[in-house]
Amino acid sequence: MIRILIIVVVALSLVWSGYWFLGGRAHRGMVVGQLERAEADGWRITHSGVELNGFPNRFDTTISELRMESPKGDFIWETPSLQLLTLSYRPNHLIAVLPDMQRFLIFGNPVDLTSQGMNASIVVSDPNSLSIERFVFKTSQSEFESSTGLKGSVDGALFAARRSEEDPNEVDIAVRFEPSLLNAEAEEPGSANESDRLIALTAEASLQASREIGLNMCDDGYAEIQRADISEFKLSWKESEIAVAGSLAFDSQGISDGQLDIAIAEWRALMAEAENAGLLSAANAANISTILSLLAAVSADSESVTASISIKDGRVGLSGIQLFDAPMLPPICA
Repeated sequence: MIRILIIVVVALSLVWSGYWFLGGRAHRGMVVGQLERAEADGWRITHSGVELNGFPNRFDTTISELRMESPKGDFIWETPSLQLLTLSYRPNHLIAVLPDMQRFLIFGNPVDLTSQGMNASIVVSDPNSLSIERFVFKTSQSEFESSTGLKGSVDGALFAARRSEEDPNEVDIAVRFEPSLLNAEAEEPGSANESDRLIALTAEASLQASREIGLNMCDDGYAEIQRADISEFKLSWKESEIAVAGSLAFDSQGISDGQLDIAIAEWRALMAEAENAGLLSAANAANISTILSLLAAVSADSESVTASISIKDGRVGLSGIQLFDAPMLPPICA
C-alpha cells in the first residue's frame, strides 16, 4: 500500500512539474511577445534578461533593468525590475509588481518616483485574446521630483477598470487620488501654506470603444473610444473645487461632440492657478473669467458658478462663445 502511494505521489509530482514547465514557458512567452509587439510598434526596449521562477504554485517572470522609449523619444521609462506574477492554477490573472524606485524622462526632463506597494492586477477573460475583464492599479505613499524643481507626494492612488457585463466593448472606470501635495517646497509637515497645495481627485465614467479592449487588440489595426459618459469628476485644488458631469461622443478622428455641466467653487482662484500652471493661456483665462463673472453675478455666491460647456466639431464653447479647440483623442493603438 505504501509503495502504491509513493508511486502515485511521484507520478502526480511529475505531471505537475510538466504542467508548470509548459505553463511557465507559455507565461514567459506571453511576456516576451508583448515586448516584441511594442518594439514592432516603434518602441525601443532594452533589458538585461527575462527570468522565470515561482515553482510550484506560481509563474513569476522578472524583467531586469528594463528601459522603454516611445517611438518619438518624448517618453522614457526606466526601472530596475518589473515582476509579472501569475498563480499556476489561475493563468488568466496577472499581477504586476513595480519597484520602490523608478525614473521617467518626459520630453527630456527626468522625474524620479519613489513609492510603496505599487502594483497592478489584470484579469483577462481569454488567455489567447487577452481581453481585459478587470484592471486595478494602486499605490500608497508615492513621491516624485523632477529636474525642473517640481515635487509632489500622493498618500494613495487607485485606478480601476471593469468590462461591462451588458456590452463587452464598454468599460467602467474609477479614479481616486487621496489628498496630495504638489510643488512641495516646505521641508517639514505642517509648515506654512502646505495645506494650500493639497489636491484630491475622484472620477467615475463609462467608455464605449469600437472593439473589446485587450492586450492583443492592436493586432488588427486601430481602436477608438467612441463615447465617454462622465457620471462624476471632482477635483479639489487648494481652496477651489470643480465638479464635471456629462457625455462626449468621438468620431474616428478623435474629434468630440457633447456637453459638460460644470460647477466651480472659488472660481477666481482656480482661474489664477490654471493660468499660473500654464493650463490656460492668458487670453483664454481672460475670456473664461469674463463669462464666469457674468454667471456669478446671478448666483447666490459670487465665488461659485455653474455653467454648461458645449463641444461641437471639437470646438469648446461657453454660453455661445467659442473659446478654443478641444484636444483630439488619439486612437488606442498608434
